[in-house]
Amino acid sequence: SLGNIIGSCISNIILILGGSGLIGNIAISTEILIDLLLLLCATVVFAIMCYCSKEIKRTHGIVMLFMYLSYMSFVLIRHFCF
Repeated sequence: SLGNIIGSCISNIILILGGSGLIGNIAISTEILIDLLLLLCATVVFAIMCYCSKEIKRTHGIVMLFMYLSYMSFVLIRHFCF
């Protein structure tokens, strides 16, 4: 059932972006590109952790929580300081 939910979300995103792209141009700012790069890095780190141990351990949770807090700090600093 999780695969159905994820597949449905991906299909909806692709269809909405594709339809919007047919109607007009979609602007992509550098902030979005930086966020996407950070998301890709977090996904790769999580995939490596899951591949290496086959289960999510407490240390993995701590690493992911630290990455989340670091990202949120980055977003707040970017928003209020720049």
